[in-house]
Amino acid sequence: SQMSGKIRLSSSPFYANRMILPRLAEFYDLYPDLEVEFEFTYALSDFRAENIDGALRYGPGDWTGVRSRIIHYDRVVPVASAIFAASLALPLDPADIAQLPLAAVRGQTQYWDQWFGAAGIEPPEDAEMSLHDHRGLALDYAAASNAVALADLPLIRNELKTGALVKLSDIEITLDRGVHLSEPDGPMPDLRLQAFADWLLEIVNESDAE
Repeated sequence: SQMSGKIRLSSSPFYANRMILPRLAEFYDLYPDLEVEFEFTYALSDFRAENIDGALRYGPGDWTGVRSRIIHYDRVVPVASAIFAASLALPLDPADIAQLPLAAVRGQTQYWDQWFGAAGIEPPEDAEMSLHDHRGLALDYAAASNAVALADLPLIRNELKTGALVKLSDIEITLDRGVHLSEPDGPMPDLRLQAFADWLLEIVNESDAE
């Protein structure tokens, strides 16, 4: 059948560990003849060279030579560790958040500017800002009680449930980047990848409804 065999998927470990692996058994319940094998990397995959069927790619989705389908755009709020937030009266005023150390991804500090704009204040010019190579590292830095990070809500729902991370504000913005399922641009889409994307979309929409 078309819904059998192995699909090799490239994904960042940060995303797979949070969104996919805890629930992968549910996908296998739907498609018992399919096997998903992950290639964990933060680099963009060369599909043919690496024998990869598809990739969960994080970004604006403007890659050439691939067919990409958006799974979800980032919906972010400012979060900090429970220890960091213990002495703060939540929710914090945006002007107070501007006084705290902030974490951002290198080259993406504009999202903090967008967040402060959405919160109705001018972005602070003298903010204490640490820069990280990818969003998993920025979030780890915040989780270790060093700073406030903008974090994607579906990705941190477990930390919010356990209280390890707390929202400093309910003001939320949607970014122009997110997770896409990409595959080589051929004449026929891989129906197995489409089924995986459908399933992943359902998981994300469930977390939205919570």
